[in-house]
Amino acid sequence: MQCRRSGIDGRTLAHRLGCNKQGFSPNQKGSHGPDKKPRPSAREGCKATILVKMEKSGKWVVTRFVKDHNHPLVVTANGFGTM
Repeated sequence: MQCRRSGIDGRTLAHRLGCNKQGFSPNQKGSHGPDKKPRPSAREGCKATILVKMEKSGKWVVTRFVKDHNHPLVVTANGFGTM
């Protein structure tokens, strides 16, 4: 989702990762090309996220962790969920 880097040497200072169902898809109505068949949104407003930051000592520390998903988790034999 987000990555924060140092302006001095470009090192990664923090990473924020979230569920792929986080947020909501905006309505994308426009006049670009032919009309497309509407698809259901994969986004469900999930709040699951993890934030890790690098301390001055060089160790990575989890500073925020929200594990609650508002949707069922799907796992298949190949490791990928299907819709």
